[in-house]
Amino acid sequence: MKKILCLLTGILMLGACASVSVRPCGENLARPYFFEQGEKLAAFRMILSMGEQEIEGILQIKKTAEETYEVTMFSTAGAYRFLQATLTREGANYNFLVPGADHSAVRVKVERFLGLLLFPSQTMGSCKTKSQRVRVNYKHAPMTYTYNIGKIYPDELTGPKSFGHVHLRFEDYQPYEDGQLPHKLYYEDGRIRADLVLLRIKK
Repeated sequence: MKKILCLLTGILMLGACASVSVRPCGENLARPYFFEQGEKLAAFRMILSMGEQEIEGILQIKKTAEETYEVTMFSTAGAYRFLQATLTREGANYNFLVPGADHSAVRVKVERFLGLLLFPSQTMGSCKTKSQRVRVNYKHAPMTYTYNIGKIYPDELTGPKSFGHVHLRFEDYQPYEDGQLPHKLYYEDGRIRADLVLLRIKK
């Protein structure tokens, strides 16, 4: 059961984040988004750990229509499926959720985190610059992106205290089309950790 919950928690942070230009503190900044150039699919290898337990799996996100995504999580070999859901701004429609984890608490977390990351607020709430770091908050989606001065893309995303500790780090940015995408992502939530590597993007 703990392994399943680890996997379900790890998926929550990865919907992808939007590459929408903003101008906090007088700078042009962007947020990474894996569907900015008309892409239809993004897949990630994911290693999830909680204490001594570690599981490797695949997170796959398909864009099936405007602001509609199908999210699937399955074992590396593809023999076992953990979750499949269709997500829109209105919420999630679950096609499958592994027995033992199919209850309201898990569903709420899936919708909350994937909703925040796939449908980020477009309205900037506040911006602060301190010690060569720029912190940008957004209204209606209380997440904070942090940038190093002079960088266009953020290196981390943190959630509000009301969600518990949520910390997503972006690394290994590489050129893609007319922007960049992070190829490594690291997620932490208490004892839970997820290391993600971008496997492929498909238009």
